[in-house]
Amino acid sequence: MRFKNAQQINSVSSYCRLTRVLIIFMCLLMSLSYNISADDWGDSNASCIDLALVMRAYDITDFSTFDSSAYIGMIKPDIAKTVGAFTNTPDIDTPEELLTALFYSSILPSDNEKKEIVLQQISQGSAGARKIAALWFKKGADKSESFEKAIIWITAESSVPRDSLFYFYREAISETISQKASLLLKNAPYDYFTLPAGIASPKKEHIVKVITDYYIDPVSSKEQRLIDSVNYFGKKGAAKPADMERFRMLVTLLTELSPDLKERIEKNLK
Repeated sequence: MRFKNAQQINSVSSYCRLTRVLIIFMCLLMSLSYNISADDWGDSNASCIDLALVMRAYDITDFSTFDSSAYIGMIKPDIAKTVGAFTNTPDIDTPEELLTALFYSSILPSDNEKKEIVLQQISQGSAGARKIAALWFKKGADKSESFEKAIIWITAESSVPRDSLFYFYREAISETISQKASLLLKNAPYDYFTLPAGIASPKKEHIVKVITDYYIDPVSSKEQRLIDSVNYFGKKGAAKPADMERFRMLVTLLTELSPDLKERIEKNLK
């Protein structure tokens, strides 16, 4: 290609420089967008808070007999008032409320070892907000009406989209259930809990999947599927010894996840 004059050469040169600048700008923009997206959707190592472990780090061994007023003086008054109202009472009277109030008031145990336990379980900033929100989503699966108020407030307080909070919860509850099941099964084959065809679904489903599906979307049909699964493994007089072992493990898993859910399901056993 021949250029007729210097003006044409300069024009082409300017165009090339502009193109390079635009390419660099787009690359930077894509990189920034990627980082924002990665932060919005949480990390791949999502897991639920070990609530009992964190409570012990705050020197709480039995919340039912614990007087949370010991912490009220340290919790920011406006936070104490808002969080306390999540369960339609003026007081902070659930572990989830207390931990939420402590997190948003930036209160950690004074003991360094206990402080490290809390920080390992609940990161600071938006990552910690996702973990706190996961507690409330799980509480929603336990038929608590308070979780929606909590999620709306956490979304506004931490400027984290609700979709991001739920995405993290979905990953966290799946991982938590899987880990608990693995511990119970002690490296048993993955299909140890496989359901036979015709039980609650034409597909063979893993017990852990049935439980996980319920916690992600706690509608009545998924709770019924879980009840059907428990009925199959725990049916008196019909179950084989291996089935009864599966039933024992299932009940143990449900107890660890939620005593309330276990109680509701056991009431429906045939």
